[in-house]
Amino acid sequence: MRITSVVLIVIIISLLFTNKCSKDNSESFKKRLQNELIKNDKLTLDKEGIYRKYVSDSLTKKQLNKKVRDLEIKVKNPIIVEKIVLRPVDVSKKPDTVFIEGKNIKITDYYPSKQDAFLRYNFLKNNNSEVSKFTFIKDLNIDLVIVETDLGILEAKIKAPNFIKLGNVEIDMLPNKIKQKSKKFGFLIGAGLDKNKNKEMGITVNTGLRYNKTYLQIQATTNQSIGISLTKEF
Repeated sequence: MRITSVVLIVIIISLLFTNKCSKDNSESFKKRLQNELIKNDKLTLDKEGIYRKYVSDSLTKKQLNKKVRDLEIKVKNPIIVEKIVLRPVDVSKKPDTVFIEGKNIKITDYYPSKQDAFLRYNFLKNNNSEVSKFTFIKDLNIDLVIVETDLGILEAKIKAPNFIKLGNVEIDMLPNKIKQKSKKFGFLIGAGLDKNKNKEMGITVNTGLRYNKTYLQIQATTNQSIGISLTKEF
């Protein structure tokens, strides 16, 4: 076999191997970078009033199950665990209504304001008793959406009423196994060795196209032969 033929096949195989190694190293570096960004991420509040926090998607099943046990929630096969710490914002203001007549006192107040009330407070005092009553007027909504950022990291976006302050947000999940849909079309290239009945060595170079699971390939050899094949994967 000619030396140029050996060099050719070595170059082709080296290019294919180098391309795969480069891709593997790139994916590994990207994953390490994502893990560092998630590890050092802090809960932030943007100018639109939306809280942002990265989602940790690298927990093992054992680690995730422990977090579920710590929350004292009994479930099987958990996938995502969320823990949100919140508290109302302190408000100081004059009571909305104050009525005093002799020994009778009636006070009505709203939190955070009468125009956008979440809680109503009533205090009543007369000769016989004193009563405080708290009435929750509407539900407290905490809205959460998880999106994928340009860095490939999952991020939680959380919207809460302006009188609520989020102290901390933790969202942990098993590794994201969402796979990208494979492309319908693909390009194929490869190389190989062949030996005829006269024990003469030759190089085969093949190339072709893939459509879904159907492969169309053309082979050319150094002994000046050419072939074509059609393969279907089942």
